[in-house]
Amino acid sequence: RQPGLAARIRAEATYLITGGLGGLGLVAAQWLARWGARRLVLVGRSLPPARGEWPAMTPQHPWFDRVAAIRRLEERGATVILRAPDVADGQAVASLLAELAAWTPPIAGVIHAAGVAASGPLAALAADDAVAIARAKAGGALHLWPLAPQLDFLILCASMTGLVGARHLGAYAAANSFLDSLARRGGRRGWPVVSVDWGVMRVGGMIADAAVLERLSQQGYEALDADEVGAVLDALPALGQPQVVAAAMDWRRFAAVYAAQGIADPLLAGLEAAPPGKAGAPVPARDFAPALTAPAL
Repeated sequence: RQPGLAARIRAEATYLITGGLGGLGLVAAQWLARWGARRLVLVGRSLPPARGEWPAMTPQHPWFDRVAAIRRLEERGATVILRAPDVADGQAVASLLAELAAWTPPIAGVIHAAGVAASGPLAALAADDAVAIARAKAGGALHLWPLAPQLDFLILCASMTGLVGARHLGAYAAANSFLDSLARRGGRRGWPVVSVDWGVMRVGGMIADAAVLERLSQQGYEALDADEVGAVLDALPALGQPQVVAAAMDWRRFAAVYAAQGIADPLLAGLEAAPPGKAGAPVPARDFAPALTAPAL
């Protein structure tokens, strides 16, 4: 029997993934195909070279791994449609949806995994960069929002930075917090919307630098792999929550880092006594900390 959300996936439907040619997007696409999805629309900022060039690609080619992932989807029997509209542009999204409506079965599920992260202190971040971060995540979600009531699911891929912040990622954290609030709004309306506050992931090269992973581990963040990401997606409906946290964490180490900086935050209350988190086991955001709230929309 198919677990959780996988039971809602239908071979005759269409599934749309923004950020679909990135690490998380391609893992989500593989997960959909594994449970029977046969028509996938992968939206990215750019498209791979023409298919005629794929056989000659070497491992050194920047598209090699992503093309290999697309081929695996097709080997599973999925039809893969590649598009590159700017999801932050409402007209571009509307045009894409109109095109798909004209010749594909109705869209039954959307995974919004698009995002732009520009690091640096907020005071030093160029206004254009801050706007670009907000437009990709928040703007893209708003342009897809009208689909929500008619979908089997809308998954907004947010980040733990929206809950706990992150040094030099203030604008990115704010955009992720917006996704959380949007999902809570959908939840109050009874819509099938969930925001997943992902922790660190090691999928499709999202974070491949061993030194970066080690530094994050010292701060309490362990990396989820592709199988664990799939386990999170499988578990989502059983939670019945519009916002969940999906991260592999050493909470004691995480809390100690904040304490060493003299940061007192009610969100961190009790974490020093918490056991390390189990990878791939999402928890409702309301259980993450008693003081957690999301602004109403």
